[in-house]
Amino acid sequence: MTESSSSLFDLDAERRVVGSGILNPACLSTVAHSLDASHFHDTTLRNVYDILVLMHSVGRDVSDLAQVKRELEIERKEFDAAELARCIDSVSSSTQIEHYASRVIRSHELRRIDAAIMRARSELDEPGADPESVKLNLESRISSSESVDSGIREFNEVLRDSIDSMRESTSAPETVVSFGIPAIDEQFGRLFAGDLCIVGARPGVGKSKFGEQVAMHNGRQGRRVLIISIEMQHEKYGSRAILSEANVDGRRIRTGQSLSRSDWDKLEESRQRIASLPIGVQFRRKRQSVGAIRSLAKMYSSRHSGDLKLLIIDYLQLIRAENLRSPRHEQVTQISADLKSLALELNIPILAMCQLNRSAANDKPTMSQLRESGSIEQDADEVILLHRPDMFSGSSEKSEDAVISVQKFRDSCTGEISIKWDPLRGFCTPTFNFGSEWEPS
Repeated sequence: MTESSSSLFDLDAERRVVGSGILNPACLSTVAHSLDASHFHDTTLRNVYDILVLMHSVGRDVSDLAQVKRELEIERKEFDAAELARCIDSVSSSTQIEHYASRVIRSHELRRIDAAIMRARSELDEPGADPESVKLNLESRISSSESVDSGIREFNEVLRDSIDSMRESTSAPETVVSFGIPAIDEQFGRLFAGDLCIVGARPGVGKSKFGEQVAMHNGRQGRRVLIISIEMQHEKYGSRAILSEANVDGRRIRTGQSLSRSDWDKLEESRQRIASLPIGVQFRRKRQSVGAIRSLAKMYSSRHSGDLKLLIIDYLQLIRAENLRSPRHEQVTQISADLKSLALELNIPILAMCQLNRSAANDKPTMSQLRESGSIEQDADEVILLHRPDMFSGSSEKSEDAVISVQKFRDSCTGEISIKWDPLRGFCTPTFNFGSEWEPS
């Protein structure tokens, strides 16, 4: 290999980055924001680095190679013990990881430029090649980069893409994420790629149930959904979904009442009907950062060939801030801004549940009661607040009345929807027929 070609493939630097990450997992945090797995040329090392960053972001021990192997096997990627041993042996001190990361990025950029030059040479060989076009194409390819992107696009290109997006959403409405509650979908609109939708409520009002409704509806339409819960365990999501589908009152189980043979048959039939829905649920009792959520969403999407259509987070205030020393309102401000950036990066809508301040208990909630930060409403494209007046009225008689207050909906209107609450089915309009709407497609 010549000197010029070796600079395009810096295997030594790639090994040292991976080795440093295994020996000292904490140093991964110093490079993960700038060094992406796509910067690696070696496929094995690229896969390992991706897994290391993911495991570290969710608090897993990346120095445990047995765990690394299991994660790679889940992703159906090869585990090369000998190569990892070479990575570890190549490291004398993990403090140099930033230096080696910069070398990996440099080689990646050189490969990208080399590919652009090769493409230009191919264009020059075409009959009637226009030198000016070849030059402009070369400049465009060299200036464009995953790591450095000006984001500037010509207005005609912006308009063309906008028309294409509008045409797609109207000609194929089934591809656009919707709430599954006609009163919202038809009066206000649906969720588009890059949207951050905040659903706020006091504890016990039903925001988790609302998120479950949206997930189940979209899953039935064939849209892949990932639910990341920092509050509710896998089994609780599963049991609620089965009970709702079977129309069996879960309170009978909680109070120790026995279920009939018919009830168990309905539960099993319901489980089989919804088992194939494209929905993933991730629960971890430890609070996770937006960076960890990003890694999980990208891993899940990659596992399903980039098919993720909706990310649901339950709930915003339980997300761990990157800087725990800053005031709480600043932490939540950064979290909401990062969630919006994540929606744009993943190019999918994010539905984030959110707690309201205690002052929302007696009156209809407003955006000012979004807990701990006024910036949430600024970052969000949509803000939906849930309210069940009977919960706070002090009356012993409980009604089914509920209110969905659409406080913000970009490019649409605002308003309130009078709706009914059912402990099994969640929020539904009096004229809403769950039976026909929730049949598997």
